[in-house]
Amino acid sequence: MRSKGVILLGFIARSYDTAATFTDTQALEALERVVPADLIRAAAAAAAVPTPRRRTLPAAVTRLLCIGMSLFTAHALDVVLAKMTHGMRLFWPDPEPALATTGALSQARYRLGARPVVALFHPVCRPLATPQTPGAFLFGLRLLAIDGTVEDVPASPANVRACGRQHADRGDSAFPQVQGVDRAECGTHAVSDAGFWPCHVAARVGAVRLLRRVGAGLRVLLDRGFSSCAMRERTRATGAHVLGRVPSTVTLTVRSAPCCPTAPTGPPSPPPTGSAASAVTTASCA
Repeated sequence: MRSKGVILLGFIARSYDTAATFTDTQALEALERVVPADLIRAAAAAAAVPTPRRRTLPAAVTRLLCIGMSLFTAHALDVVLAKMTHGMRLFWPDPEPALATTGALSQARYRLGARPVVALFHPVCRPLATPQTPGAFLFGLRLLAIDGTVEDVPASPANVRACGRQHADRGDSAFPQVQGVDRAECGTHAVSDAGFWPCHVAARVGAVRLLRRVGAGLRVLLDRGFSSCAMRERTRATGAHVLGRVPSTVTLTVRSAPCCPTAPTGPPSPPPTGSAASAVTTASCA
């Protein structure tokens, strides 16, 4: 909105219960459509986070703060909290409401733990594509891809014990690391499941766990490090289809021909050549 050449920022009018505390009013309106406040509170309650007294930072607000950290990655925790509270401070009866200190923020995160995060992750992180989303479906099946990544974590004694370090001829890695495996939807890149293990755990071990919410109507895409007969059989046992890449050094034997009635017909494409070539194996569409 413009007024005499000046751009006025838009604001959203909010109402609050006069009996509510300043903590009760905290929200990030931009997230309400995806992560409703009621869902955050329910996840905290389901995880049975101990709250013996009414705290300045109860579990639901601390979880909202953790979500805000992912949005404002360049800012410290106290700055993120200030951004969360800025809107309400404009018309709160107390012009200078007391905010939690950095020490209280750290204690609140330790008190929260991982269980509320997990309880909130599963109902929120899910496939988002529609049949009109480019690259999200193939032959009527929703495409999901499983892949792994190794991430650094803070160099603390606890992380070294839990996660370990990578070893090489020149010494250990500078930071402890975790082996992450995620299952993402093709087309939208929305992560629908994920897990983290110590860095020395093979990624394919985590991939097996990510089959827990896979079922009919899906096609799972696997990179070369994940393809195996056992992984194929486990995926097919869920009712999903699987498409995987294997190294070019692996010789495949054709057991049955695909029978998709909607598959394109015509001469087969020539096989890939060169050192980077990979064979492709797919489960039957029957």
